[in-house]
Amino acid sequence: MADSDIQARQSYLDRIGRVRAADDLAHSSRSLAAIAARAGYTSQSSFTRALTAAHGMAPATFRQAGMHASLQQAIREDNAMAFNADIRRLQARPAVGLLHKGAFTEIGETFERLFSLLGAYGLMQHVRGPFGRYRDGPDGVPLEDLRLHACAFTDVPVTPPAPLEAFMAGGGTYAVQTYTGPYAGIKPAYDWLFGVWLPGSGREPRDDHVLEINLNTPIDTAPADLLTEICLPLED
Repeated sequence: MADSDIQARQSYLDRIGRVRAADDLAHSSRSLAAIAARAGYTSQSSFTRALTAAHGMAPATFRQAGMHASLQQAIREDNAMAFNADIRRLQARPAVGLLHKGAFTEIGETFERLFSLLGAYGLMQHVRGPFGRYRDGPDGVPLEDLRLHACAFTDVPVTPPAPLEAFMAGGGTYAVQTYTGPYAGIKPAYDWLFGVWLPGSGREPRDDHVLEINLNTPIDTAPADLLTEICLPLED
């Protein structure tokens, strides 16, 4: 294996380790030492350095701070008023996507491949912003059966070659919750919106894709300042 291939593989493993660690910090009660070992770090100090560099805060601070912690408290208290879910009509917009199979937390690699293909096919000039498109939720579905799309809105309809897919995204009424923070901590936002807000809202979900719209990206935004709109389709 060439040195460049070894470096690329190690970079990928390091990234997956950071994502897994951040996911554990936000959603589990595992100790920091156990999280570090599970993510492949040889010491807790190396784990602390890596997470601090990636998220701008130490692991313990990441676990206790941020919107995911407030959402978890709202879920425990069954508090549907803790956050806002705006009711909006979203215009249908042209988009292109790439199928991702497996864990939500690993969709970053599929987004990278999506934009690489868009560039190779000369379509980047039409891209107007990334988003995710989900039909299955992560709970109750075997990991290997999860299907979602890494997507980008486009300014005009495009006809890309496979494996890219073109479609219209949005159209209709949605409950929109804006989540602030790293993508690894976003799951409690879904749990609150679907499990707390929706049952008490008097609204019925519509059988359509959930959209996860990125209002900014990690390219130019600190993880703590990332803004994501979770758009839950509703019946009128």
